[in-house]
Amino acid sequence: MSGYVGGKIDAVIMRVFDVVFAFPGVLLALGIGAALGAGMVSMIIAMVVVTIPEVGRLVRGSVLGEKEQPYVESALTLGLGHFRTATLHVAPNVVSPLVVIGALQTGKNVILAASLSFLGLGVKPRRRTGERCSTAAGQPC
Repeated sequence: MSGYVGGKIDAVIMRVFDVVFAFPGVLLALGIGAALGAGMVSMIIAMVVVTIPEVGRLVRGSVLGEKEQPYVESALTLGLGHFRTATLHVAPNVVSPLVVIGALQTGKNVILAASLSFLGLGVKPRRRTGERCSTAAGQPC
């Protein structure tokens, strides 16, 4: 939505994305994982922080391109408000690039999750069935 409206909010969001882009993704995720500790929630937060700027830039670029199309000008001329024009006319045309980058980011996030888990910052593995049986019985198997 900030790409459609523009202004100071758009500039601030893009500068925050620039700061996130200044760090390599794996290094940033490693730092976030180390700060928050190992676990599923910290791994998800790290992946979101690394992923959101790429998606945000793509969506903003698509919105800026679609905003200049003649059908948006026609909708505004017919009296539709900016919010309705953005949601009914611009947003559906931004979905297809979003689906593509979502598919690409899924693979990147799998590799990132595997990297964090390898370094001990991912999800802790469950105990095996044999371990659970032996600790429940109080005797080694």
